[in-house]
Amino acid sequence: MKSAMVAAVVLALLLYGTGNANCATLRPTSRNSTDDMLSLVDFRKEISSDPRGFLTSWNTNNSSAADYCSWNGVTCSRTHPGRVTELNLSSQSLRGRISPSLGNLTFLRILDLSYNSFFGQLPLLSRLVRLQDLVLNNNQLQSFPIDALTNCSSLHTIALSSNMFTGPIPASIGSLPNLTYLYLDGNLLSGGIPSSLLNISKLKELDLSSNMLDGPIPPNMFPHEPYTSPPWF
Repeated sequence: MKSAMVAAVVLALLLYGTGNANCATLRPTSRNSTDDMLSLVDFRKEISSDPRGFLTSWNTNNSSAADYCSWNGVTCSRTHPGRVTELNLSSQSLRGRISPSLGNLTFLRILDLSYNSFFGQLPLLSRLVRLQDLVLNNNQLQSFPIDALTNCSSLHTIALSSNMFTGPIPASIGSLPNLTYLYLDGNLLSGGIPSSLLNISKLKELDLSSNMLDGPIPPNMFPHEPYTSPPWF
């Protein structure tokens, strides 16, 4: 009788453990992962033209954590399931605005929307502390908020060439300690070259050509490099 009771208890514990394992498997997606999914859905809503049908895999009407990581151009983390680390939609002839919701993809490391027809304002991306490569060249973007990239301390490359950005170069770019490549050529930027760019000790390539800049060039722009004719001349 006693042994039967022990066996029953053991069986109950095994069933309890199995039940917990099943619950863990079926546990709903974390809120952060859901935020990533919703951010992509919001981004898709701002696309007014997709002539190549590149975004047809973005089934925004029936989304789940299991499928949005397989959407065209989307890469998710292996160590943090459901967190988007790369969005690459380069050269797809897309047209629309860049949704501010991209600023919620806090695990994003690479954002490449180059060679499309995105227009309007560069959204606030200051929450993307892991962002390393921001590649938006060859679009029709017009507005560059002064605080758009504040706190993006991991940025290595900013490529905003061949857009329609106006106004001064945001001095806040000088607060990005890991910035190595900065391409702002082919815009309508005006004013002087901010001296804050001197604070970027890792800067290797800077192209400000084909803008409307004026004023003196800050001395010692590249103190660790042999002097060459500045690329914005």
